Amino acid sequence: MGKKILTVNLGSMSKKYSFYTNNNRLFDLKIYRLDNKYFAYFFSNYKKENKEISIKEFYNSANYVFKILNNFGFEFVDAIGFRVVAPGKYFLNHKRIDNNYMKKLKYYSELAPLHIKPLIDEILKIRKLTNAKFFGISDSVFHSNIQGVARYYAINKNISDKLEVLRYGYHGIALQSVINQIKEKYKKLPDKIIVCHLGGGSSITCIKNGKSFDTSMGFTPLEGIFGSSRCGDIDLNAVNYLIKKLSIKQDYFNYETGFFGLTGFSDLRDVLDLNNKGNKNAIFALELYSYKIKKYIGSYYAAMNGLDFLVFSGAVGENSQFVRTLVCKNLEALGINPNKILVVKTDEEKEIIKEVNKLMNL
Repeated sequence: MGKKILTVNLGSMSKKYSFYTNNNRLFDLKIYRLDNKYFAYFFSNYKKENKEISIKEFYNSANYVFKILNNFGFEFVDAIGFRVVAPGKYFLNHKRIDNNYMKKLKYYSELAPLHIKPLIDEILKIRKLTNAKFFGISDSVFHSNIQGVARYYAINKNISDKLEVLRYGYHGIALQSVINQIKEKYKKLPDKIIVCHLGGGSSITCIKNGKSFDTSMGFTPLEGIFGSSRCGDIDLNAVNYLIKKLSIKQDYFNYETGFFGLTGFSDLRDVLDLNNKGNKNAIFALELYSYKIKKYIGSYYAAMNGLDFLVFSGAVGENSQFVRTLVCKNLEALGINPNKILVVKTDEEKEIIKEVNKLMNL
């Protein structure tokens, strides 16, 4: 039957699994929370089902997905590819997950807690269920081509290099999917593209000649556009001041800010619903969100000296016409019109499978 590969993609708002046999996609499973309820959306060529699950099944989703595999008659898998969001040069390559890899993840876990801590937990849970080979597919590899000043902060360069405090960027697997799809559609990739990947976490990336030129997320995913519960760009002195005045920990800026801090809701669907009802906090949050995205688009237009396509991807970018309209309003001076705007549905799982296959064949 060929290679049996499972992909694991843990987002800030959901958990996604896909299973492939000999490069044929057998099923997708999305585990997510909505309105304080938990759901499992199952999709295959033969069946679609979206059902409510228990909180125990949500937090033990690894068991849930392996139960589905057993129902399909698969007692084992050959490999598992995990989407990895972590800073450090070590993660600028896709790699086999071994003990050293786990040590590196634990070392950086406090820097990207929304991603690394759940990933470590998921790896440990799945290790109890299978002897498959584990591979880390890094969300930063796409940005490994970023050169020169775009890679650095304005601190001593020797310190930056020694301590690896550099701008790594994330959402790279999704961006690779976007690029591949545009290339397939137009046969030739446009020279200058800006991608607004908007979802639970959001980033803006400018892509020149098919390579990442600059991106809004930096050393960690905290930099750049704010998200469900992350604050995005903020003055370091404001951080120190808030920690002192409110007696909070640094985790506050990962878990209690962004849309959650502005509205009390982390799910943008709730924020959009509140906006429709005239809620002032939601209206302000969406205006701030779109304004910050505009600023990045404008700066990247200048950095690349032009723009061929403005692309929207991610759950929000793909599904919210309202957000896209807010972002694109008053951008006519940049030559942005409907002919230059694309909406691309990403397929991170497909990209993960490609990389796992490459690593297995080494």
